[in-house]
Amino acid sequence: MGIFTLPPLNLHRRICRKQGIPDDYWHKVYCSENFCSKDQQGLYYRNTLNQFIQTLSAVQGVDGGRALKSITATLMTCMLSALLVPLLPAATAAEPSLQTLAARVQVLEDRESIRNLILAYGTAHDNRDYRTFANLFAREGEWVSGMGSAKGPDAIFKLMDGMIGHNPMPEGSGTYHLLSNENIAIDGNYASAVTKWVYITPDANGAPAVTILGHYNDLFIREAGQWKFLRLEAPMDLPAGG
Repeated sequence: MGIFTLPPLNLHRRICRKQGIPDDYWHKVYCSENFCSKDQQGLYYRNTLNQFIQTLSAVQGVDGGRALKSITATLMTCMLSALLVPLLPAATAAEPSLQTLAARVQVLEDRESIRNLILAYGTAHDNRDYRTFANLFAREGEWVSGMGSAKGPDAIFKLMDGMIGHNPMPEGSGTYHLLSNENIAIDGNYASAVTKWVYITPDANGAPAVTILGHYNDLFIREAGQWKFLRLEAPMDLPAGG
């Protein structure tokens, strides 16, 4: 909304009365708020212009009408300036707001995509689906843990297949990676996160037992429009028997 100051009280009151606007209305607008919207501003100035033209028509015959033309042109120039100038800052100010909103939405979408990527990692691990597991990493992605390390999807798949064995079990293998407390930071096409993890396995009686507690130090990259692991470290905070 463009804001402009109303004319002096007496002039405003005379103009409003000539336009048939009740005193209680102009008093409320002038004394209580002392501003109006762009639409109200335009209507006010158009009505005011008509009043001035009607008043000045009395001098139409003076100096061949040149006085009327000069005064009217000057008045219209002033009014157009008053109408157009407030519009410029409003239009300019709207653009950064839209850009800011779009940027905020993008960060939320990126954070959710990364959260889903972290969860997909745990699911593929527990399902022993190490082809899906390896494809969660970027072309130059690294997997680093106490069990070993590898770089690139093919090398990561080979490592996991050799250590644990690629044997997809859609219903789960009986182990569980519980992932929580992810703290994700977005920086354009890169991101980082720290995530807590708990590794649960069945005990001798088949009951769930907490085996290891640790956290992930992750780096991510947007590759071909999708978020991938650029580096995943899985240090153990409380290993078995620790």
